[in-house]
Amino acid sequence: MPLPAASGTGPQQIGSKMSAQALPKSHGRRDQRARRAPLGRLTAALTVVAGLLVWSSAQSSAQASGEFHPDGHGCSSSADAGRGAQPPGRRGDLAYVANYGSNTVSVVDTDTNTVATTVPVDKGPVYVAVAPHRTCAFVTNFDAGSVSVIDTETNTVVKTLTADDNIGQQPYGMAVTPDGAQVYIANQASDSVSVIDTRTNTVVKVLTQSDGIGDAPSLVAVTPDGSHAYITNQESNDVTVINTRDNTLATVITDGIGDFPYDVAFTPDGSRAYVTDAAGKQDGSVAVIDIATNTVVSKITHSDGLGELPLGLAVTPDGSRLYVANRNSDSVSVIDTHDDSVIGTIEDGIGDEPIAVAITRKAHRAYVTSQVSGSVSVIDTHDDSVIGTIEDGIGNSPFGIAIRSRNGHS
Repeated sequence: MPLPAASGTGPQQIGSKMSAQALPKSHGRRDQRARRAPLGRLTAALTVVAGLLVWSSAQSSAQASGEFHPDGHGCSSSADAGRGAQPPGRRGDLAYVANYGSNTVSVVDTDTNTVATTVPVDKGPVYVAVAPHRTCAFVTNFDAGSVSVIDTETNTVVKTLTADDNIGQQPYGMAVTPDGAQVYIANQASDSVSVIDTRTNTVVKVLTQSDGIGDAPSLVAVTPDGSHAYITNQESNDVTVINTRDNTLATVITDGIGDFPYDVAFTPDGSRAYVTDAAGKQDGSVAVIDIATNTVVSKITHSDGLGELPLGLAVTPDGSRLYVANRNSDSVSVIDTHDDSVIGTIEDGIGDEPIAVAITRKAHRAYVTSQVSGSVSVIDTHDDSVIGTIEDGIGNSPFGIAIRSRNGHS
């Protein structure tokens, strides 16, 4: 992984493939929250007991219906599943936060912006993806070289995929197809992508460099129509495009991508993709790709008002704005997607070293993880003000974040 551990503690970098000049800053300001060693689980005793009771009840009833898979094989349809371990009376979305330094995932109730429960996973979790229409969330555990499968009805790990299951070394970013059927896992150190069938939660295909995967594949996004997966390759400085129908190479985008492509996001209509470049000549940039031609048509740079070292990004459900987390400037840039102009910069209330962004489908809120602060900032996208900061229950070095809506969508 390209990002060093917060404040320089722990491993020199989470992953071995980042060049020295591309290393992001380390503030050293919230040193006590940085990862030093795996810490005690954050779940309170009462929460653990309640979770076990819910798990037992859900398992018994679901086994009777034939819908639940106690051995972790497959994800149930969210339309058929019960409410399970959802917070009582919950109406809003849940945000799943991977805490790299605590080996946990915090589950945030977005109605109250509090941590509802904490899920222990394998070592070094970095990113989370939620399967639409199904009751599974997937967590890449970078240090362990594994993927945890969380049942989102009970918020418990029901399966862990490892190298024996064809997960590659240093699994990092991932994305689920819109129908919830497949998960694409980028394995950085293996230069490969593992494809998981969510019906069985098994790897059905491994894409390698002979299939067009570049050097150090990092983050993944799938087009809104589900037809293609876009994979950023940090060392080869390009983006691989895969046909999801048969998992074959469609093209590789090279020109204009930049020196260190990181995250990728699409407009809802699927006409454009945005790719952050975390090591550009002007403190980073965002490349704008025309999906019809798979060419970079413009770039948004620091001189346009973009913050320094842009990493995670997300587009609002209506497609009107793009939110970009800028790690080195401790800010979030707001971009108008109609003309790709920077229309605002959010600084007040954003934590130290923001990493990832996720946006709720209907509540008009953006959630931003900050690695050094150990917090999640909540942005009201109506006026781009930070309306809250979640710290209690968030683990050390929060990284990736994903939203599960109350109707089962991601």
